[in-house]
Amino acid sequence: MSNIEYNYKNLNFITCLGNASGPCCTTFEELSEIGKSDAGAITIKSATIEPREGNPKPRYFENN
Repeated sequence: MSNIEYNYKNLNFITCLGNASGPCCTTFEELSEIGKSDAGAITIKSATIEPREGNPKPRYFENN
């Protein structure tokens, strides 16, 4: 198996894979479940210093 560890700005990650940004997690329990995954990093939401207009609605689509 190939080594897919990587380093970014003195941070070491066990894998170069991560989840898509903005997963459906609104509780600590849901975030904890994502934390148990094999992802090297978890992106939950983005933030900016300056205000900005969000994406047009609908912003969320659940496909079960």
